[in-house]
Amino acid sequence: MRWTGFTGAPGYTNFHFLDPQDEPTLAQFDAAATRVRTFFGAHNTWIPAGVTIEYPAVMEKFNTGTGALEGEFPITALTNTVGTGTGNWSSATGLCINWGTSLVVNGRRLRGRTFMVPLANLSFDTTGTLSTTTLNGSLAAANALIAATTSLALAVWHKPDPGTTNGLAAQVASASIKDKTAVLRSRRD
Repeated sequence: MRWTGFTGAPGYTNFHFLDPQDEPTLAQFDAAATRVRTFFGAHNTWIPAGVTIEYPAVMEKFNTGTGALEGEFPITALTNTVGTGTGNWSSATGLCINWGTSLVVNGRRLRGRTFMVPLANLSFDTTGTLSTTTLNGSLAAANALIAATTSLALAVWHKPDPGTTNGLAAQVASASIKDKTAVLRSRRD
């Protein structure tokens, strides 16, 4: 997904999905894309007005072990998510969703993160942390994204070391959000 409409834009959010049969169908791709659209749609009141999340017209299939692109598959077009949050906001401040898996890689549990940045001022409380509404609402949207496994399962991908084929992926088992703001120092964070 491509975020636009703020200083420092564009920003990008990537999601990975697993297919146990290794041959996803167009219906599975469409269902996964719709789940992602629903996830971002649940955040639109916290995303500042003027910030837009654009959805790709294709989903890419990668080899988990090597990271090599194996194909692009056109999906049904999705309507952009447009933020409706009002008031002042910082283009570098938002929240971070932590994705947990049960896979252990090199002695550490494989985890992923998704930054929801920027967020509008109504996302925060008077102490500078996340508002209860934002925290609970975002966590509910994250859990719904995990739970909707009738198509492709949400996953975290561990990229292979350069020159190897040791890439791994694991299904996301949990989501958590700390009650504090996340600040991106660059769009590469």
